[in-house]
Amino acid sequence: MCLRPEMDAPPPSVSAISDSESDGDVPPLIDSDEEEVPVVRWLGETGSAAPYGVQGKGKTKGKCKPTESAQPADFVEVFAGSGNVSNAVMQRGMHVMTWDLLYGPQHDMSQDVVVRDLTDRAVLSGARYVHSAPPCNTYSSARWPRIRSAEFPEGLPNLGADDQATIDLANHVTANTFRMMDDLQDAGIEVSVENPQRSLLWRTQAFRNWQQARNPQRVRYDNCQYGKPYKKSTTLWVPGDFLDSLEMHCRCSEPHTILSGWADRTDTTRQNTSTRGSQEYPKRLCTAWAKCVERMT
Repeated sequence: MCLRPEMDAPPPSVSAISDSESDGDVPPLIDSDEEEVPVVRWLGETGSAAPYGVQGKGKTKGKCKPTESAQPADFVEVFAGSGNVSNAVMQRGMHVMTWDLLYGPQHDMSQDVVVRDLTDRAVLSGARYVHSAPPCNTYSSARWPRIRSAEFPEGLPNLGADDQATIDLANHVTANTFRMMDDLQDAGIEVSVENPQRSLLWRTQAFRNWQQARNPQRVRYDNCQYGKPYKKSTTLWVPGDFLDSLEMHCRCSEPHTILSGWADRTDTTRQNTSTRGSQEYPKRLCTAWAKCVERMT
């Protein structure tokens, strides 16, 4: 989930990388149909999902509720946002655990001790699978003014103090996420990580180190295939094939709604839409995702 900063004017155009690179393991820079440009906000809505687990097997109604008790969990969602995947998994009768800074500072993934606590909880809960979606706000090449680039995915040189602090925080959260994923895999737990297809996160050293060590598979889906009016290509990296069925590529014959990192307030046709409306995973995707989790348990 991401929110964009207010901008009075659009950023200049971004030159596309070659088609041969766009088909490789490292995706090219964003176009306006792909990505979100947020202000810094760690994903979630207080009360929409449970930080440590939800009640047991069987169908339930409504959304998960926060609880401070450690409970069994089949599935753990980190940077859970609205918890749509967790709620879909729960509706299929499985235990879930969600983790999000908006539940409180004890969920702050920039804190090493918090990451260790989350890792321990996931292992002790008996989780089979942990999914992470690190905030994409600083990794968007549509963000303006830019603070990263394809050449400098860890942050542009000579940033101001505020921007450098933002970069340092995001880089630490990303590094913590991949260290946690390594530890979870060492404990025999399946993992996945998600960001927009053209996120600069996929160019960072933290991701490349994990990719080289774990040899994950790429699963790409276009949101239009799950009922959304925009394309927004999104990538999952998964060390395994248990999410392969989520791969869905655009087959639309009509134009998509265009997502932009800045809103054209003069556009009365609503064909140019702020990325704010594309924050959550589509419900159809969450239903399909929950079936994948169910097959694992």
